[in-house]
Amino acid sequence: MGDIMYHGDEPLARLVETKENVKDAARKALRVPRTYGKVLFLTKDKNRLRVIKDDGGLGIALNWDDLTPIREWRRETKPVV
Repeated sequence: MGDIMYHGDEPLARLVETKENVKDAARKALRVPRTYGKVLFLTKDKNRLRVIKDDGGLGIALNWDDLTPIREWRRETKPVV
């Protein structure tokens, strides 16, 4: 399994939340907590986890062998302290 951070990235507390209701995730995506930045919302889709996009649609499926898209998301959405 891959590492969730790139080598050299500073560790930051981030929130990952699983949701059954994608509308609730879309509503919550409107708020970005200053402490830990944008929340990564995931939902179960058949036998895999998928990212919930800000509009409530389904995004990429998590690939535990290649976490590059999640690493990039973390960098793009890191909190501004």
